[in-house]
Amino acid sequence: HGLYGRVVADGRSLLTNDPSSHKDSIGTPTGHPPLECFLGVPLIHGGKTMGMLGLANRAGGYISEDLEAMEALAPAIVEATARKKAEDKIAEQALMLANVNDAVIALAPDFRVTYWNRGAEAIYGYSADEMMGKLNNIVLKPVYIGATRAEVLARLNRDGHMEAESLRTRKD
Repeated sequence: HGLYGRVVADGRSLLTNDPSSHKDSIGTPTGHPPLECFLGVPLIHGGKTMGMLGLANRAGGYISEDLEAMEALAPAIVEATARKKAEDKIAEQALMLANVNDAVIALAPDFRVTYWNRGAEAIYGYSADEMMGKLNNIVLKPVYIGATRAEVLARLNRDGHMEAESLRTRKD
């Protein structure tokens, strides 16, 4: 509720240089400095308002150019926030995977290693540094039963997964 709530609820910017007279004004909490002017810009991600960029109490108030500048800045803030959340999630998952005893290996579409955990190091004898960016055929020797590699990849693209038998080798 209030001016902040109006921006978040509507997903639209709000500029007022007389907040106390604005129809959505609810005043300020006890101990909060008086609100002399207010500029709020929604932070929208995926069509939903995830927060607000709020400015207040600029000497002389805000003008439309200030609003335009904040609206131009808002997408960069949303992108940076989303990227940080994604990086945090990846780091959390990587930490979890790093400590699993099973081999967890991620491959790019060309079968180059993009992730190699401690379990893979223990099982195959190669360090992550040795395997990152390398073709996974160092340890995984596919045996495509009744299908060529191209046919297996076509199934992978079509179905989102593939099944194949393979021989696996250790460094030693």
